[in-house]
Amino acid sequence: MSLALKAISERLEWNDDTAQREFAWLELMAKLKYDEYRDFLAGARFFERLAAWLGQFKELEERRTAYDFVRNRLVFISTAEINRLVELFYHRHVHQDLLRKAAEIHGIPSYGVVSDKQAEKTLIKLRRKTLFMGLSDGARIGLLRRANAGRLNNEQVVLQPFLDEDKWRDLAGQLREGLKEDNPKFEIVYVLDDFTASGTSLVRWKDGKLKGKLERLWNTLKAAKEELKDDFPIDPNAQIRVHHYMATKQAHDHIENLLAKAKQQREGDWFKDIRPTYGLLFDEKLPISESEESALWKLTENYYDPGIESEKHMKASGDIHWKRGYGQCALPMVLEHNTPNNSLALLWAESMNSEEGVHAMRPLFYRRQRHT
Repeated sequence: MSLALKAISERLEWNDDTAQREFAWLELMAKLKYDEYRDFLAGARFFERLAAWLGQFKELEERRTAYDFVRNRLVFISTAEINRLVELFYHRHVHQDLLRKAAEIHGIPSYGVVSDKQAEKTLIKLRRKTLFMGLSDGARIGLLRRANAGRLNNEQVVLQPFLDEDKWRDLAGQLREGLKEDNPKFEIVYVLDDFTASGTSLVRWKDGKLKGKLERLWNTLKAAKEELKDDFPIDPNAQIRVHHYMATKQAHDHIENLLAKAKQQREGDWFKDIRPTYGLLFDEKLPISESEESALWKLTENYYDPGIESEKHMKASGDIHWKRGYGQCALPMVLEHNTPNNSLALLWAESMNSEEGVHAMRPLFYRRQRHT
């Protein structure tokens, strides 16, 4: 038995039968998932972090509540699971969109496209006229390229949309060369990201103005169009598809509502055809509930350090604290490469210089700040 497992058992006061059962589960989950968390160090992986994390809770029942949360509510998305969503993206979303569009052009059912030579040629041409852009490093553009080698061209897959004039001209030139047309345009644009919990980083209204990644994308494309004029390679009527590999129900509803509002209030100065898509939509029961999980909720109240808060992000979200994470999303979620700040602060927050009398928080899965 490792020292960390022994410490866990002692802090939870397990008898031999319970310890044997729980050790088996912990060892299985550590090997399958938890030890791959990117911020863990050699010699301080899941067992060690769990032992230290449990040690911050003063009472036995509090430690047992915390462990029960890890045992029964924690959602850890592994590398293999995220990669699978990336691999499925083309087949479940892109290919289906292309089939529908080719079928519409030729006036045939979608299932008839592959058996109709002209429709199939249209499908192949539409595929080349589809552009893929990452909205953050979570888009896993490298994996998308590898998963679709021989299907997608490297010149139609870019890391991010904030490109200089030379890159836009290069994309246009590669498109002309590939299609042997005079001035072809991208007719479908997919912008990709890994996960959205609240939807506010993508799109939100603030002081009567639209904010977020989509507003920055619109301004970027608009400026490039004005600079390059007819050399700009995206069709003005292009279909914009905003795809997240994972999303919560809260984010889904927020994005749907805000896009509908933007279409009404920004008509003529907004995307003509924009729609969100999702690889995996989490159930609305995913967040922690105060009424159903009152003991855990109490831990989030009692073991909290206001020093972890960011004034900039608090203003953006309208939060008055982050006890249940950014936007009060109350998620029990960890991604293999980082922990969303929308998850319970107990999971990811670490106190740096906590004031006297304020709890010094210890993270189970430490969160690193990410940048777009």
